[in-house]
Amino acid sequence: MVARRTRLLAYLLGGVAPLCLAGLALGVPVMYWSNLPSRIADHWNLSGRPNGSQPKIVALGIALALVVVGASALITWMTLMLKLSRNPSTAEPVRSPVRSMAGLLATGLMLSGAGTAISLSMTLSNLDVNSWQTAHQDPLGFIPLIAGPLALAAVGVGLVRRNITSVSSSGAALSDFPRLGLTDSEEALWLSGARCTWAAPSSLVGLVGAGVLWLLGGHVLAVSIVAVSLGFLELSSVRVAASAVGVMVRYGPFAWPVTRIPLKRIARAEPLDLAPLSWGYRGSLSMFGTAAVMVRRGPTLRLHLKDNKTFLVTVDDAVTGAALINDQVQRQSRIS
Repeated sequence: MVARRTRLLAYLLGGVAPLCLAGLALGVPVMYWSNLPSRIADHWNLSGRPNGSQPKIVALGIALALVVVGASALITWMTLMLKLSRNPSTAEPVRSPVRSMAGLLATGLMLSGAGTAISLSMTLSNLDVNSWQTAHQDPLGFIPLIAGPLALAAVGVGLVRRNITSVSSSGAALSDFPRLGLTDSEEALWLSGARCTWAAPSSLVGLVGAGVLWLLGGHVLAVSIVAVSLGFLELSSVRVAASAVGVMVRYGPFAWPVTRIPLKRIARAEPLDLAPLSWGYRGSLSMFGTAAVMVRRGPTLRLHLKDNKTFLVTVDDAVTGAALINDQVQRQSRIS
């Protein structure tokens, strides 16, 4: 039954969806080609007035290229999913098709959706105008251009995750993971964290540079650098707490934002020793089913959630943290 749903969704999202999006992105401009000026507005200011243009074949061609790239990703995802549904054993060490390929699906849907949205927006905004300077777009028109592809990706991944729980199972039991051996009457709180040695100094240098640029008149660039620098600062450290309530992760010197994972969502925890290829916050629990907070190499705590999702965070003494969480999970299962 799972393999059947896998094939159905693979054909729907990897075949029908890109075909429909490509048809819209190409069909609507072709239908109204003669009603478009030779050059069309492809960029607008905040008031909805055009401040940039290109030949219509170039502007619409770029949008269509995005659709093609996205469709290629979706077709690749469909091929992999069909192969996995026919022979799940070939997916080792993949534990779930959703977890392993959600990023490819989301990327394909976002690129295809963005290309289609841009193509339709440029066509409708430039329809029946004498020149690109007289084209007009609603000042809030950028919202659907951004939110639409993101929503499409979220719906697609959510649809797959809801209908396909797992094609292959890890079969691991809670007893196979670290334990402290707490009794039902014992309470414990685990506090730990991790720090990136270069992120905070880099953030300080960026903020100083942004101040200098602001004084020199480069306001837009200064604001951009401030935003990036604050992002670096927020991921310069993490503080993690685990208790009978669940796991809480606080970011940066201001201990904000906060990620909370209730104990009832956690299936088990395990310590890892990772050498990440990149630094920062990667993935999304809601969209991709996997999220990782990497501030340095080394000990990492991995949480396996009951809804087939995974959360990782680099943290000191991950073995003790995983053992405490597993004890709390087993205690909760006995109580319930």
